[in-house]
Amino acid sequence: MSAEGSKRMRNGCVKGRRETTLHRFSRLAGQVRGVEGVVETDCDCMDILAQTAAIRSAILGVEKLILENHVEHCIEAAI
Repeated sequence: MSAEGSKRMRNGCVKGRRETTLHRFSRLAGQVRGVEGVVETDCDCMDILAQTAAIRSAILGVEKLILENHVEHCIEAAI
């Protein structure tokens, strides 16, 4: 990470939503581990696709959370 990116994080990246964001990333990691287990057990392809769709949805949710925070805090501070 660049020095500028590191500085940006120290200045309040996910300000006020750090715990929620970390919790969502933790859940995402668990979902990925879960689908790895499904693949290892040779489960049905449709089960795997359902799990990867859930992971994509969870990623979109955490991106939305971070973007909302960015609009509320980072852009407002830059204006």
